[in-house]
Amino acid sequence: TTATFAATAGTITSDQTATITAALNGSSQTATISLVAPVVLSSLACAPASLGSGGSSTCTVTVSKTGGATVNLSSNAAPLTVPTSVTVVAGSTTATFTATAGTIASDQTATITAALNGSTATATITLATATVVSGLTCNPTSLGSGGSSTCTVTVSKMGGATVTLSDNAAALTEPTSVTVGVGSTTATFAAT
Repeated sequence: TTATFAATAGTITSDQTATITAALNGSSQTATISLVAPVVLSSLACAPASLGSGGSSTCTVTVSKTGGATVNLSSNAAPLTVPTSVTVVAGSTTATFTATAGTIASDQTATITAALNGSTATATITLATATVVSGLTCNPTSLGSGGSSTCTVTVSKMGGATVTLSDNAAALTEPTSVTVGVGSTTATFAAT
């Protein structure tokens, strides 16, 4: 009086209900099966998107629907650490985590990858070394009363910087700071 058969689901892209109907000699019976799409990643975003050594960025992962999920995380750059996973709680579609920069030896771009149920989302973070003073020269290097020397300060990379200036002699005067333009690594000033 009974027979068994298998109903196999194909790829499910959205939650839906399927109704199966069995019919024989004018009679019929139905059964419903809920087809549940897997929770997949919708997006991954981090702010700020540029970090120096010791900096951190708050990242938000978004999934396709509520119900809870554990999202696996990874970074392709050694100086940027992320937790191995983050949990999206059952009543939410988002979860946040912190990406932290360690010591950055050279400018680079890091990619954070989130993975869940065969889906992935990525976010990029620029890891930038600090701009530091790499040189200071003055010419001439010897001054008499009322003399003036032209000095050039050099920084480690382009991008703009304000360099603070000071000296240890009351008889010498220079500006309190000098600005290195965005497209340059040097700026000049007068020491009198």
